[in-house]
Amino acid sequence: MTLWQVCFVFAALSKHSWDSKKFVNATGENLRGNLLERELQYVAQIHDKLQDAVGCNDVAVLNVAFDSERWKNESLIAVKVANLLTSLWSVKSSASAESVVENDILLFQMVRYNVRFSPSVFGSAVCFAPNLYKDYERFCPYAFRDKKLNGSIHVTDLGQTDYDYTTSPNAIWWPAITQKTRNKRSTDWMKVTDFYSVGSANGIVENETRNRLLVTYEDGLWTRPYFDCFGGKEWMITYLAPVLNETNEFLALVSVDISLEDVDIDQCDAPNSAEQQSSEETGDQAKPNHLSTFMGTHRCKKSTKATIFLQCVPVPFQGFKRGTYRCTCKRGYYFPDPTATRKYFPGQVLEEEYDKMLRGESNLYEHHFECLACNEGCEECVDGSACVYDVYTKLRYSLLVINCLFVVISLALAALVFKLWQNKIFKASCPRFLEVIICGAIMMYVKLIVLFPKPSEVRCILSPWLHHLGFALVYGSLALKTWRVVLIFRVRSARKLAITDSVLLRRLAVIVLLYTSYLTVWMVIQPPSIESSITADKLKYDRCSTSSFSHMILAADFVVLAWGMWLSFKVRKVPQVYNESKFIGYAIYNATFIICFINVLSVVLSSGSSPDVMYAMDFININISASVTLMLLFSHKIFLALALRSNGHRTSPQENKLSVRSRGETFAKELDTTILGGENDELKREVRRLASKVALLQSQLMTERNRHMLFYTTRNILTANREKQNVTLS
Repeated sequence: MTLWQVCFVFAALSKHSWDSKKFVNATGENLRGNLLERELQYVAQIHDKLQDAVGCNDVAVLNVAFDSERWKNESLIAVKVANLLTSLWSVKSSASAESVVENDILLFQMVRYNVRFSPSVFGSAVCFAPNLYKDYERFCPYAFRDKKLNGSIHVTDLGQTDYDYTTSPNAIWWPAITQKTRNKRSTDWMKVTDFYSVGSANGIVENETRNRLLVTYEDGLWTRPYFDCFGGKEWMITYLAPVLNETNEFLALVSVDISLEDVDIDQCDAPNSAEQQSSEETGDQAKPNHLSTFMGTHRCKKSTKATIFLQCVPVPFQGFKRGTYRCTCKRGYYFPDPTATRKYFPGQVLEEEYDKMLRGESNLYEHHFECLACNEGCEECVDGSACVYDVYTKLRYSLLVINCLFVVISLALAALVFKLWQNKIFKASCPRFLEVIICGAIMMYVKLIVLFPKPSEVRCILSPWLHHLGFALVYGSLALKTWRVVLIFRVRSARKLAITDSVLLRRLAVIVLLYTSYLTVWMVIQPPSIESSITADKLKYDRCSTSSFSHMILAADFVVLAWGMWLSFKVRKVPQVYNESKFIGYAIYNATFIICFINVLSVVLSSGSSPDVMYAMDFININISASVTLMLLFSHKIFLALALRSNGHRTSPQENKLSVRSRGETFAKELDTTILGGENDELKREVRRLASKVALLQSQLMTERNRHMLFYTTRNILTANREKQNVTLS
């Protein structure tokens, strides 16, 4: 870099230098929008010129102001040097009348070490007013990092060139600092008092005080950013601080040039408060080389169309360049080319294509650089593939039709029971409990209807109520009916056993109340909700959440089934005439096996199974357990009723009153001898044998208690022995 080139830099720079505070106050929001875009285009033009063989031959100055507080530490170097020179200017050399500051070597070294003290300082100068330094017309030592010397510090004197920085009309940076200094009144300066205790040759210590003005940071000014095409070929910004003489008049200036080559231009949008707080918590704060003046000037498309949504991501450590960002697809959108290795649009390419569009040239900006929306329900994706499970409607509709068919069959059975309420076959099985069992089965069927086609918050809450209350009605009733049979066959006395339907219904109400109380607590503390799950193919779907409450009530279901199995085992030897207990046992065994199998299978498949599979397992669980139970309970009753009707068997009202009853009568009174006579001859013979034996025992007991009848003849005794033998033989 030659001396005249350095002077040209200062001249071009001075043309655009001014007080940064005044600039900010005068422009305000006008810095935004088109102004910033034009300045960025200017930056790009300078960069393009450097790439050309011709290069650039000018000094570019941006019409923007930066937040220069970030370089305050570097600018304070100039402030400190200015105060040092101000305080020493009045000190005269003992050898001459000149100031101790008027030393070329001293000033050369001073500007050299101004540059050396900070890596971000590109250059530093001390420029004196004309004819105020020695007998020189101009004197301006300048030190800078010379790239031709591999970054070594090069010191030169700008005052020895033909360029007069004090009189040139282009050098307005000089009058800017001089005018600001001269316009300040003495009261505007900060004053300090220096205290000295100086010893003389005769050993006497003299105390001295000196009052002087103190140059502060606010007394200087910042220039606009500029690009040096001749010397360093990089973007810089300069701070100027005034130096005062002994009469508090302008004497010189001290400058420090800050390199902007390590400063990144951030064109992305300013982060919102939530993002900024998240960055602070993770320690990902803005780097020192981050420049926010140009925020919001990126070219990532901001269209509100559903197919376009980009977000700007700054690329650090790129220097003072335009387009140092990437346009990436926002969450919920994907890059249009799935095979691309880089899933983003480079900012420099977008800026170039945007410039072509402004010039009316053929460009890619208008119809390209767009992200595509992910499919419905996808929070993020890499292509247009589905990420939400598509329900297999044919399967679900088929299962729903079958389930509704069972509901219709259950309603038909309920109507049949109501119609044949007084029929001795149905009456022997307690019609009230048959209706309760049918009602519980229908509730279990309705659960599948509620969960069709997709679960919701309300459906997830209704589902456990329908399923478990229906379960309690069905298998609680079966267990209680079996429990009554166990008690009837366990009786050893002739007393009447009063276990009526009302007694059993009260016990069933207790079971239902326990289930209802538990379900209420469940819904209050932790009601079921919608949760997202993933299939083995990584497809998302919604399902009802599970918790410890659902596991506990499932354990309660197994307790009811275990109790029913134990009771069924107890009545396994009941006479065949009372064969409903056998079918109840089969129903309980079947339900236990199916429920255990389905629940174990659900646990195994819960992590990766599809919702269709889970729905099918619910269908199997409910229909095989409830439907098989209804079939076992009603098939033989309907078959027997039809058989009796086909044989022409009729019963009178009197016979109905004497028919099989289940309201606490003893087992002997429950048997209808009209039916038993033709069905079980073995049981009839057993009853006759027991009756004869009871008569014999009564006769013997009467003889033992009436000793006065011992005069009976031998003939009578022999007759009694023959009767005893006949009873034994029979």
